[in-house]
Amino acid sequence: MKLKETKKILDKYITQNSNKLLTAITDIKPDYSNQRIGLKSGEGYSYKTYENNERDFIYNSIKELSHLVNNPNEGIHFDVQNVFLTEKRALNALKENHEFIILRLTKLEEIKQKYSRENTSEYPLNLCIIYYREIKDIIDDIFKSEEILKFENPTENNLGVVNNLKITNSTINQLNNSSNISNSPASFSVNSEKPKETEKSLLNKIWHLISENKLLSSIILIILVFVIKKFFGIELK
Repeated sequence: MKLKETKKILDKYITQNSNKLLTAITDIKPDYSNQRIGLKSGEGYSYKTYENNERDFIYNSIKELSHLVNNPNEGIHFDVQNVFLTEKRALNALKENHEFIILRLTKLEEIKQKYSRENTSEYPLNLCIIYYREIKDIIDDIFKSEEILKFENPTENNLGVVNNLKITNSTINQLNNSSNISNSPASFSVNSEKPKETEKSLLNKIWHLISENKLLSSIILIILVFVIKKFFGIELK
């Protein structure tokens, strides 16, 4: 399983909050006695000042969050083995839970802002906001984690490796080409033959010059006779 850390974080949250949320449902249950549904006054929490639809929204919000946390089929449980079968499906389910949590939290904060200057029963609303903010922040951090980023963008993560390989291969090819140029037999042969060819070319030019110029030939011959006579003592007649 690639998303082990994600599963670990969510399991820890569930362990710490599943029972707390069940208790909160009882704690902030509204006092419906005025609606004549069989409840006596004081059997529920008083939502002073709030409109009935707002009261019901607050209470249902804590019940919905408790359902997400206590229902093993929800994305927060990230049960790949028994429910979602693949990590991708589990992650998509977690994203759906996350979107629901954001919508609920936004509405709860709007209600809080609406009654910011009123003498209201703040406990139920504040309790809901605390729980929703906590799980939202946890999932936000999960989606920003290196584990999730690598899982969702495997191509980008491999791109650096591919580029490194390209650079390495390019460097190796350049080194090989450089080695071939400097170490090839052909390069040694060409370099070593150049001086000999230069010497032959120079001698040919001198010999051609001498043979074509009779005056120069005569002078050289006289000098050659003088050298033989002077150094070797041979008389040439």
